[in-house]
Amino acid sequence: MRDYWGHSIAKLAAKFRATDGVVGGAIWAAIDEVFHLPDGPVGYGEWGIIDLWRRRKPEFWLTKKAYSPVQIADGVLTGLTRGRPIRVPVMNWHDHSNLGELTVSWRVGNRSGTLRGVDIAPRKSGTLTVPAGAWSPGDTLRLTFRRGTALVDDYRFSLNARAKPSFPSDHGTVPTVGESADTITVTGVDAPFTVVFDKHTARLTEATADGTVVLTGGPELVISRTVPGQWVGESASVATADGQVTVTLTGRFGTISTTIRMAVSPRGLLTTTYTIANPPSGQVSDVGVRYVLADGTDTLSWQRDAQWTVYPDDHIGRASGTATRGRPAGADGYRTKPDWSWSQDTHSYFLFGKDGAAHWTNDFRSTKAQVRVARATTGQAGPGVQVESDGDDSVRLAPMEPALIDDASTDIVYTGAWTHADASAGYTAGDLFGTESFTDAAGATAELTFTGTAVGLYSARADNLGIVKISVDGGPAETVDLYGPGKVPAQLAFRSASLAYGRHTVKVECTGTKNASSKGAFALIDAFQVVEPVIDNASEKVVYKGSWTHADSTGTGSDGDLGSTESFSRSAGDTATVRFWGTGVRVVCPKGPNQGIAEISVDGGPATEVDLYAPGKRFQQRAFERTGLTEGEHIVRVRVTGRRNAAATDAHVVLDAFETLTSDLFPHRAPGVALIVSARINYPDLAWGNYIDPAITLPAGWSGTARVRLLP
Repeated sequence: MRDYWGHSIAKLAAKFRATDGVVGGAIWAAIDEVFHLPDGPVGYGEWGIIDLWRRRKPEFWLTKKAYSPVQIADGVLTGLTRGRPIRVPVMNWHDHSNLGELTVSWRVGNRSGTLRGVDIAPRKSGTLTVPAGAWSPGDTLRLTFRRGTALVDDYRFSLNARAKPSFPSDHGTVPTVGESADTITVTGVDAPFTVVFDKHTARLTEATADGTVVLTGGPELVISRTVPGQWVGESASVATADGQVTVTLTGRFGTISTTIRMAVSPRGLLTTTYTIANPPSGQVSDVGVRYVLADGTDTLSWQRDAQWTVYPDDHIGRASGTATRGRPAGADGYRTKPDWSWSQDTHSYFLFGKDGAAHWTNDFRSTKAQVRVARATTGQAGPGVQVESDGDDSVRLAPMEPALIDDASTDIVYTGAWTHADASAGYTAGDLFGTESFTDAAGATAELTFTGTAVGLYSARADNLGIVKISVDGGPAETVDLYGPGKVPAQLAFRSASLAYGRHTVKVECTGTKNASSKGAFALIDAFQVVEPVIDNASEKVVYKGSWTHADSTGTGSDGDLGSTESFSRSAGDTATVRFWGTGVRVVCPKGPNQGIAEISVDGGPATEVDLYAPGKRFQQRAFERTGLTEGEHIVRVRVTGRRNAAATDAHVVLDAFETLTSDLFPHRAPGVALIVSARINYPDLAWGNYIDPAITLPAGWSGTARVRLLP
């Protein structure tokens, strides 16, 4: 809700002004009914416009604007003549006060003053006249209304036209295209950028601006705030026409068939058109695409067509501003009064408990609707991307979730009577991928066979959920109670112990039993999280540059490798790069008589020379290890030197896999920052009319477009 709720309360206010009686105003309590007790927070909910520390939340200003007795159509004043007085129609909704009782201040450019002779009776309309003077289209008029020192209302009008951001020309030399059996690479000629696509997975894997990686994945379809199923790529093709290069990716997100066309301009503008062949039925809250930004992205700047033209400087809905991922100062503490504004909070104790992990600032992670331009960068002037729009798109940043296997995956074997629900069911909002599977049939099971070192179950907490039994590899079953007083989706309800790397099977069984407080005995599967620290050489996460050869089990030389695959090159300067999340990394290589010397570096630091020679071939050798890194995203790069020792017959560098090390078997996020660009947003799933009419429905073949520019 937050800033978007302002539309709802304004709609209500407009109705109650024009009626003779009103039962209520949609505000249950002025202050959050939340209480921080020593053992944890309790209460009815954060439903106030002021928080428990008496700080103004975003809803406070939105209520003030909606309920203001000074009502003017906000935005652009049209039909004005330059050099003539500026006339502003106004409605005085005071019940007893003449508008002349307020002090009305104005400012246009460097001219300012106070309006005299204002005389508009209660519940009457009239006109305010600002003295004649010089101004140009796009300039702004600020009108401020006060009673004594108290602010009543504030407006900033554009005169005749709204100033719009300017964007670079996208004409120039058509980018070049490099195509291999594995990848499509689009390279700028007039601007220094590259965009790399994996042909097997039909995904963007990397985009650079002036040599710096700014995108590491996407685009992915987002419907009702979630990716509607895991992507299965079908094809990737490239064509050049109309002065740009267009890459077409086809596949499906779960059951939703989608075609993605990304047109790459000479100046690095990526125009993504996504067409949904069979969208979900019913209403959706939003629809758009998600890109994965570099993990260091920490600054969001924007200009947008906001609901109102004036906001407090720290309001998450302000028309323009800059938000940072972290707060510059101040330490959080449960039951400790914050000395910063609500927009800078990084903890939600009522939602996630007194020991809940920190999140990004509310300002940074909140949706910026109807943007004209939005820049997501590393530092204010650093590399990143720029979303360009005509004011219809919305932008949101979010952490990337860890790799998951959705409950709808065909890899999961269900036995018994399960119900499989998606967004069309109307109750899966908040579920991972917008789906869930549930049963109350005792003995019904769900089994997943996976490769990895651990497995977790994402379920939910709800008042109709019961007790399940979970076992791994046929071992002793662990009992897990899924009950909760209200539904909280996407909860990691089970974590296995650490397992030896290899194939394992996890089984979830509905017991048909429950605790005394639960209203039902349902088992619910949302997703499985497989801990797979090994990144195989054939993974899309490995970015190869140069003339690498990729061998699989169809040959004989890679039988002993992990996954029976390996990649090799003897060309000096060729590289293989992986971005990973963790505290350390190992590089696994075979060694052999025809292998040379590699240089391996982490995070751009000094390279370590590794000699891969051995008199006979030895598989799965730990060629390199780096530990003690700070938990977070890191980069490991393997470089072919073209050199060898005297005993070697050649200088090949052969890669088998990368193994990541983490302090937590089940990290709460994956590398990267999700940039969601929504073509439409609404919230029809909220009760009591908290949405804008009409609700969003998507016909077959619906298309949307997002424009993202690479910034060096």
